[in-house]
Amino acid sequence: MAGLRRLIRRLLSTVAPGRHEAGLAREIASHLALLEDDYRRRGQSADEARRSARLALGGVERTKELHREMRSLGWLADFVADVRYAVRGFARSPGFTFVAILTLGLGIGANTALFTLVDRVIVSALPVKDPGELVELGCLDTNQADRVGCNASYPGFLMFREGHDVLSGLFAFAPLADLNAVHDGRAELATALIATADMYDVLGVAPASGRLFNPRDDDPSASVVAVLSHGYWQRRFGGDPRIVGQTVRLNVHVATIIGVTPPAFRGVTLGVVPDVTVAMGSGADAFVGRNSLTNGANMWLRMIGRRRDGVGLPQVQAALEPIYRRTTDHAIASVSGAMAPAIRRYLAGVTFQVQPATAGGASALRRTLDRPLRILMVVVGVVLLIACANLATLVLSRTAARQRELGVRLAIGAGRFRLARQLLTESLLLSAGGAVLGLGLATWGGAIIMGMASGTAGLRAVDLRPDLTILSFTSAVALIVAVLLALGSVWHLAKLDPQRALRGGVERQAASRLARVLVPGQVALAVVLLIGAGLLVQTFQNILHADLGFRRDRLVTLTISPRLVGYDSARTRSFMDALGARLEALPGVRSVTRSQQAPGALGNTSLVSVPGFESAAPMQRTAGRHRVGARVVETWGLALRRGRDLVTSDDAQPRVALVNESFARHFFGTIEVTGRPFAFTGSGATPHTIVGVVSDARDRGPKDPVQRVVYTFLTSDEMATASVALRLQGPPSAILPSIRAAVAAVDPLVPVVDLQTMDARIEDALRRERLLALLGTLFGGLALLLVGIGLYGLLAGAVAQRTREIGIRVALGGPRRRVLWLFLRQGMLLVALGLLAGLGLGMLLTRFIRSELSGVEPNDPATMAAAAGIIVVTGIAASLRPAIRASRTDPMVALRSE
Repeated sequence: MAGLRRLIRRLLSTVAPGRHEAGLAREIASHLALLEDDYRRRGQSADEARRSARLALGGVERTKELHREMRSLGWLADFVADVRYAVRGFARSPGFTFVAILTLGLGIGANTALFTLVDRVIVSALPVKDPGELVELGCLDTNQADRVGCNASYPGFLMFREGHDVLSGLFAFAPLADLNAVHDGRAELATALIATADMYDVLGVAPASGRLFNPRDDDPSASVVAVLSHGYWQRRFGGDPRIVGQTVRLNVHVATIIGVTPPAFRGVTLGVVPDVTVAMGSGADAFVGRNSLTNGANMWLRMIGRRRDGVGLPQVQAALEPIYRRTTDHAIASVSGAMAPAIRRYLAGVTFQVQPATAGGASALRRTLDRPLRILMVVVGVVLLIACANLATLVLSRTAARQRELGVRLAIGAGRFRLARQLLTESLLLSAGGAVLGLGLATWGGAIIMGMASGTAGLRAVDLRPDLTILSFTSAVALIVAVLLALGSVWHLAKLDPQRALRGGVERQAASRLARVLVPGQVALAVVLLIGAGLLVQTFQNILHADLGFRRDRLVTLTISPRLVGYDSARTRSFMDALGARLEALPGVRSVTRSQQAPGALGNTSLVSVPGFESAAPMQRTAGRHRVGARVVETWGLALRRGRDLVTSDDAQPRVALVNESFARHFFGTIEVTGRPFAFTGSGATPHTIVGVVSDARDRGPKDPVQRVVYTFLTSDEMATASVALRLQGPPSAILPSIRAAVAAVDPLVPVVDLQTMDARIEDALRRERLLALLGTLFGGLALLLVGIGLYGLLAGAVAQRTREIGIRVALGGPRRRVLWLFLRQGMLLVALGLLAGLGLGMLLTRFIRSELSGVEPNDPATMAAAAGIIVVTGIAASLRPAIRASRTDPMVALRSE
């Protein structure tokens, strides 16, 4: 205990020495007085006694220093002194300090923001018990060369749950369409998930309030129960614990709220944050449909399990593979005989795979952001490297300007190691200031980046608050940056000769030589970033302005869901007819049509049977199917090549359809196909008759290629959730409120979703490309700014060093334009060296982003020429002002200053 008290006293004496100094001074003064009295008694005079006492003591300041070292922690005291000295030095150079901290803050902040997103989106494990033991039962679909969730039917899930000993638990889940949640007379759409009752037990999640599911909740005869997410509980119900046990109406069904999940748990699939989770047994019939728990062909569930202790992935794969085969056989046996062979051939191309689920199930958001975030992480690393090189130049120039100070300290006995510690402390302070600023920028900027990439759904899915991992990363980056910044100064100090330093000038030239190496390096890296940014911007523009096959200007779409308020087919038809009439009556509306999915959002694919067309490959007999209403060609702005548009009377006619040119040429070899029949496999004996051919459109979105598509008439049974499109005569912004009012006038309880222009819908589909283009441009511009600052600082320092030489040149009659050209040429030579290196690096490195490009090649000459031009202009702008200042040097002033 006594030792701890001594340690605390020494620590306090080190950190706050001021309050101990007065006592130390009094103690030494008392000791000197005693010595003087002793010498006076020996017969010495007052002056002689005072001198003898001080000699006996060994010097007042030296004695104080020895006492300080005994009472304090020496290394810590030196560090505190270095910090104070550095702070005073930075206060005398506020411009340098501001630029340094701002530059480092931007560099470190960008790296921290991107690392936070990479950690949360790609790396972080689920906040559950032992997430490393979780596995997802997935598959590889070679028919489409894309990994899918390998969905299973509910009977198939039951097969997977039994008959093996490799999993200690398994649960199934599926996202639901948004539910219309009504409580206390207020309706609100809520995202939803349906899961088997053992989900929370398998994950090891405990409730924040109430309880979670138990086996009784999976009984189909049980009443519907629901668990709220913590965020939805806070947002919708204000965190009221009394909500547990109350009921809420979900669509037309009443559900009892039984509990709330903990704050950290945001679902099992990144990007899918369920506000409400309902139990499988009691909620399947209510929210999925009849026979969803008995139909072996309805493969709608994803599955996650927990490995038993000591069981590896290969063992799980081997044990579950036979069960997977049984589930596919059961699925094939559950369909009609006509479809069974085609489905069997399709499933032959699907390979069962068990995947780790440490970070949750396979996520579309993770797949979307994985590669862009990795690319941007490299980009911001390059930006930080440029910032470090730039600041290293500034710090080195500042150290060179302090050579007289350093020379004096060396001459009076200061050790080089002690001075090196001082320089490292200064770099640490700058880096720490940049880290603090960067952490604030990262917290703010990370939310902006995530919102750009995925909208509000992504922001809800990812917790961007700094934690120990993020703080550790930021601290590590700051420490590395500090060391890099100090290297040049320490190297300069190691070569410093005190006598030459007092005369000045020589070491400045050495610092300038190192800076002339760093500036071309910055230029080369900036060129690479500018080329990459140019390619990404062109990709975004190419996709954004691509010909979609339909006119997107003055086109507005909205989605409505009459089924959410319990409408049957008859009421749905009446509602849609009444709504269509009201919308067509709005001023400025030219035409209205309905469809099951919005233009450019097709997701359905069907097997097609065409007389005379034979192919063994299942994918050669498929086509996308858009279910649409009358006047679709007119409203969507499709180009009619043959035949006619769909009309209202087609609803009462035998089945009719439009097809696109790709469908006609693939199955018939010509577009002269009006009046020709085809059928959907398994849809019955009645075929569809082609009444028109339209031009190819990008029905699956602006990034997907043109595919074979059929447009069939939308029936009442297919209108449970429908999209409505309006072709306008003028700008759409003014009519959006009138559209909402029209829906409310028919039935205010029917929710309106995604009311937006087609231009806005397409831009939402291009979030990934816009993110890469915008951030690539931003970071490229930042790199360009840093290059300009670095080049300007180098030339400004060169002008200051050569002031006497310039004065002599001008005094002897040298033309001022030659002085101007001298420094302008020096700057542009450095830019040219960096430009050549950057173009070479760009040709090598841009191929790594080939998969992100569309309509432009990685080595596009125009992009490289544009990047080179921007760099040259920046170089001229940064070099011109120091060169002009040099050419205007007054010889008398320059020579007097020397």
